[in-house]
Amino acid sequence: MDYKETVELEKNIEIKNKADFLYKEFHSKVCLNVKDYKDGRFKFWSDCHNASYIKIIDNTFVVQYRFLHESYDVPIDKGSLFELIKNKYRGIEHLEAYLKHEVI
Repeated sequence: MDYKETVELEKNIEIKNKADFLYKEFHSKVCLNVKDYKDGRFKFWSDCHNASYIKIIDNTFVVQYRFLHESYDVPIDKGSLFELIKNKYRGIEHLEAYLKHEVI
């Protein structure tokens, strides 16, 4: 293994660890209430133009962020989280912010 391959492997290990952490953190904080269920998803935050939801698609939680000019879907499984982190998907930033401050 050469230097570039070693650096890539180390980055992938960091990304994997971050994906594992987000997965575990989400599952430790998610709390779904029946009163928040409408139109096939659970609303966990909203204001006049924005909202955040949790939907279950094919037995996988999907966090949906709907903002006035932006929209993000973040599947909560380790493989998807790994790919989204690696590709610097903006929805990951929103997920991290909620997991740092709130119980969902």
